[in-house]
Amino acid sequence: MTDYLQVNGVPLACTASEYEPVRLGEVTRSFNGAPRSSVRTRKRDYRFTTGLLTLAEAELVRALVEGEGHVWNFEDYSVASSRGLVPDYVKEAYLEDGNTRYGDWKLVLSWVGTMRWQTLLPSTWTLMGWHAQAGVDVRYTHYTLRSDGAKWSDGGRDNSRPVPFEVLFGGSVRVFSMYGGEEYLDELVALPYAVPDTWVPRLYALHAARPFPPLPFVHAGGEGLPSGGLTCMGLTGTGRRTGLAVGGSFTTGEVLDFTLYGS
Repeated sequence: MTDYLQVNGVPLACTASEYEPVRLGEVTRSFNGAPRSSVRTRKRDYRFTTGLLTLAEAELVRALVEGEGHVWNFEDYSVASSRGLVPDYVKEAYLEDGNTRYGDWKLVLSWVGTMRWQTLLPSTWTLMGWHAQAGVDVRYTHYTLRSDGAKWSDGGRDNSRPVPFEVLFGGSVRVFSMYGGEEYLDELVALPYAVPDTWVPRLYALHAARPFPPLPFVHAGGEGLPSGGLTCMGLTGTGRRTGLAVGGSFTTGEVLDFTLYGS
């Protein structure tokens, strides 16, 4: 079993992998039989098969690979998410350049600043983002909030600290000023599933090293992919179910096929 694949920093154990070359153009033969090529660009599609997962694990892997969720990077003068979702409520919040965590722009929240998006998240979800207070020495902290109330700061469990975002009744995401002064928010992420505890440090490590991929695109890395990784579009395929022994009991497990389409 190999574990050389990471999707958005999360390692996925796979029992098989392969890639298929994708050529934009074609190789044909001319009238005299000589081969000729109109190929101008070459890509690869990477196929993987997971090990045996519980049904709950398979659903999480499916959501991770297919890039479910929204990302707001607040670039290009936009407060729309990576899927084009615009806010339905804005108060004392605006975009400003400089002092960002990534890119050129960040969201500024005044002492009563707030912004809301109708994301329609389900009952289980995860929010992540970078937050800083305005000042001479701007220092960003990464916060993670899960639907069961668990919190992390900079990848470590920290239930004592407030976080600058929440999910409202009906599944809307709201960001707000926490301390009553001018504050910054950058790289907000909303996932429509509750990530396991073991995933949080991995997601944080990815988010600390690079901007989060604009979902539904994902970042794939590891030995089986080019150095530096790839931004991919993921698609899951057949899920084959079989018996699985867990903790002395017998339940149903699933082996999942998926493809990462390299961009």
